[in-house]
Amino acid sequence: MNLTERLRQIPFVRLTLALFAGIVWQVWGWGFASPALFIALGVALVYVAIIRRSFLKTPAGEWLYGFVILLCLFFVGVALVQQQKTQTVLPLDRNIWLQAEVCDNPILTDRYTKVEALVKRYAAEDDTATVREKVILYLSLDESQPVPVAGAKLYAHATLSLIPPPGNPDEFNYQKYLARRKIFASAFVQRGHYHFDNNLSFWKNIQYAPLHWQWWGLETFFDSPLGEKEYAVLAALTLGNKQWIDDDLRNSYVAAGAMHVLAVSGLHVGIIMVLLNFMTSFLSRRRKGRLLRNVLVLAALWMYAAIVGFSPSVTRATVMFSFVLIGQNMRRKMSIYNSLAASAFFITCHNPLVIFETGFQLSYGAVLGIVYFQPYLYRMWYVKNKFLRGIWALATVSFAAQMGTAPISLLNFHLFPNYFLLTNISILSLVGFIIYGGVAFLFVHQIPVVSTLVGYTLQAMLWLLNSIVELIESLPYSVTNHIYIDRLQMWLMVAIILLIALSLASPRRRRRWLWVAAYLAICIIGLRSGHQVERRQQKMALVYKVKNASYSSFITGNRSISLCDAEHLHTDFSFHIGHFLVKHGLAAREQRVETGIAQRDTTIGGIRCYNGFVIFENDIYKLLENETIDRRLPAIAVDCLIVSGAARMPPDIALRRYAPVQIVLDASVPLYRIRQWEEAVAERNIKLHVVRNDGAFVKNYE
Repeated sequence: MNLTERLRQIPFVRLTLALFAGIVWQVWGWGFASPALFIALGVALVYVAIIRRSFLKTPAGEWLYGFVILLCLFFVGVALVQQQKTQTVLPLDRNIWLQAEVCDNPILTDRYTKVEALVKRYAAEDDTATVREKVILYLSLDESQPVPVAGAKLYAHATLSLIPPPGNPDEFNYQKYLARRKIFASAFVQRGHYHFDNNLSFWKNIQYAPLHWQWWGLETFFDSPLGEKEYAVLAALTLGNKQWIDDDLRNSYVAAGAMHVLAVSGLHVGIIMVLLNFMTSFLSRRRKGRLLRNVLVLAALWMYAAIVGFSPSVTRATVMFSFVLIGQNMRRKMSIYNSLAASAFFITCHNPLVIFETGFQLSYGAVLGIVYFQPYLYRMWYVKNKFLRGIWALATVSFAAQMGTAPISLLNFHLFPNYFLLTNISILSLVGFIIYGGVAFLFVHQIPVVSTLVGYTLQAMLWLLNSIVELIESLPYSVTNHIYIDRLQMWLMVAIILLIALSLASPRRRRRWLWVAAYLAICIIGLRSGHQVERRQQKMALVYKVKNASYSSFITGNRSISLCDAEHLHTDFSFHIGHFLVKHGLAAREQRVETGIAQRDTTIGGIRCYNGFVIFENDIYKLLENETIDRRLPAIAVDCLIVSGAARMPPDIALRRYAPVQIVLDASVPLYRIRQWEEAVAERNIKLHVVRNDGAFVKNYE
């Protein structure tokens, strides 16, 4: 079968790729102001193609007609992106009254309750309007207020502000992530400034029923004899709620290569589908019963997808299984590639920006890897023993999924779990039993003896799961950390995987494709070698933006000397600067010391410290903390004055004392002191960088 015939069997692949191309074209800034031109051109080409019906019957006409359809879908992708909301219509930085509707289950913490709310109306001093926009609200804990339910009416007095952009170089862009979900503003609401009404109408109860069932499931699991870790894992496994997973548990699953287990995905949907098929198997004895069975299974699958929040992986799996069930009912054999492409097509039409989310990419990468590579890998070794054959099948599935996701994982997470095969072989079967046990507990939780028996059995399985993961994490060399690849290297890795796939599909040209893949691998090695050379030559001074922390670094080559206040000396700042440290080869070479060491006469890693001064690359930095003026010493001109929140010296005196060229107010400086410094430098020709407002201060000496 040649390539043309294969493409004819999977039409949705071509349609989906054309749609993706239009979305990427517009998002990357190559589009025009209005999609009307594209749509008009597409319609005109379709008209020209249809008017010559005799021409359409020729091979050239078929290709032209297909090209026109793909071009139209390209324009549709452009139009979908242009219709996306790009900014808020709500008033910012002033007190307003909000009338909103809670549109998701709350996230509970020790200090506040985080809710996602749909604002329907707001009122300010001179403005009142009806809107429809989502915001994030952090509600200060108030014992007099009940826990809000999804769909509850919310009345709040708050000051909305834009979601802040990343404050440090290479930090995760949380602003862009929320903007793709059409959320642009947030607010912290003080106690007593908000009120809930949890009395929902009949239709609201119907609308938010899946979220209510999720919350009911969380409360039911909370009443079980589960420990904290076991409860957190069960809530993530069965209901897709990961808010109780702490950093230590998350890191254990990441290092063991089992994080995909905690993210509800196609694996979980497949397990649920097997359970549903078993429960409705009695209906398959008759023809009409088979139709009813498929309808019930489809309805249950979509209900489960709604309960866990319609994540991209769950939606993909649900759409794909829906096509399979419909095809079975119509007695048609469905192509797995066509089903995957169709699910991606419909998901993208609903939310075109979802293709840029890591979860979406990992989900489809894993399934494509399994579907394509697993059969080839499985046939490489024939195993006679049935038990060992099952283990070999599981190992090949795990390896194929890793091939499909490795480039994306390395780009975003910078690590590779070395024992992922051992992890998946050990826990995947156990995960299925845990999901079945969780569903069983929800059904029998009110039956005294049975619920206790099921609860303790579930507790034992979850304890075993966590123990296996922690054991694998503790093994020597369980994970390779701090791997940095840029987007070019990622795409080269994707190209290598595609070339390997072509070599498997074309045995006659296998050597040619593998040679091209080898050349690309050499290119990756060259790029990484060049990046290593750049790392050795880097010289930078930075003051990071970390909430309420005084944190500065001086980087020479592959070594970083960081000065941090005592309160945050051992705090994990990986979310804020982890990607930056990995990119510059500093993640394992950062030496963090207390800022007080700069008061001594010492040399640390090539930087000279004395009495609060740091000499770096012939520049003089002064760390201004809680200190008094020694009037016996003369005034000293410095290149950069780094002011911390502990500094009590008045700005005018500090300016006369140090005559700085550049002033940096770090993230620990409170707002009222920022205003004092702004007033002091207003009439002076001095550069002022406020880390709290302007982000991290970076001076590059390259």
